[in-house]
Amino acid sequence: MRKILLIIFLVQLTIFPQSTSFDFHSPQKIKLFADYLFCEKDYLRAIEEYEMIRNQFVIDTIEFKVMLGYSNLGLSKNSNKIFSDFNIESKLYPDAYLVSMKNELLIDSKPLHYSEFSSFTSSQFESYVRLLNISALYGDEQSITKNNFLTLVSYPTISGYYQQKAIMVYLKEMKANNKEKFWVSISQYVVLVLWIAAALIIDWEKALLFVIIPQQVSLFSVLIFNYVQHVHANEESEWDHSRNFTGFLNFLLFNNGYHTIHHHKAGLHWSKVPEAHKEIEKNINPILLERSFWWYIFRSYILSIFIPKFRTNSMRLERLRKEKMKVVGAETQTELQVS
Repeated sequence: MRKILLIIFLVQLTIFPQSTSFDFHSPQKIKLFADYLFCEKDYLRAIEEYEMIRNQFVIDTIEFKVMLGYSNLGLSKNSNKIFSDFNIESKLYPDAYLVSMKNELLIDSKPLHYSEFSSFTSSQFESYVRLLNISALYGDEQSITKNNFLTLVSYPTISGYYQQKAIMVYLKEMKANNKEKFWVSISQYVVLVLWIAAALIIDWEKALLFVIIPQQVSLFSVLIFNYVQHVHANEESEWDHSRNFTGFLNFLLFNNGYHTIHHHKAGLHWSKVPEAHKEIEKNINPILLERSFWWYIFRSYILSIFIPKFRTNSMRLERLRKEKMKVVGAETQTELQVS
């Protein structure tokens, strides 16, 4: 995009070199130059150019770029001043809303109290939830980052509750954009309900023992295993986003214990997973490589009660602390340069 803007600018410069009527300072040319600077990440100069023409264009794109430019420079307060006047009917408002949340987090470093915006897409909703979760770390850091037996056994219920909203947003967006896929998803719910209902009608006692309880135990077990594979990992790292169990348990789980490679190559046949894991194992933090699933459970959730060294530490929280230090340092340096 930035190359296209530069080419257009240079072509116009070549075509009209001697023209006295060609106005390099017209609003359109200033906007074109500002767009080029923005694409080059020269945000400060881009903002200066946009500020010259903000009152001459009735478009929200310029307002958003100025807001985003200030945010990327670390000038969070300046960015949120722009947001205070942002048109709530604009298609860019949800994105501006998320930028405002990020700014607020950097300004105060405390839990955010932003309500969900009704027109969020699924990806925007994910960003919204992530920002809320990050902000929660600054509120009650110790309780949010705990990983103990209570968090382990309560995770399936709590996770299931909070996932309902995300699932509804996903289904709503899918219904609008891909009706065929939407009805396939709905049919899965229908089949499950009909299966359980039929079993209850035939023999409710056997249905309870051989259908409902096994189904719920299986779901509970999957969520527990998923929790253990990701808790206290670094979800934004290329290699350290998952905990791997490389022992005998994989024989029963179609090698799902090799979880890093599962995320990198989800479609890979299960029989080829161990070999693929060996190719990337050197990139994974040794803390996230466990031979025995049951030893990890016993060590982390039983022995850790009495022996602190067996407790896990949040790699995610450590990353957020480092990011916060970098952002605060950059913000201070930028404000000094501007002043």
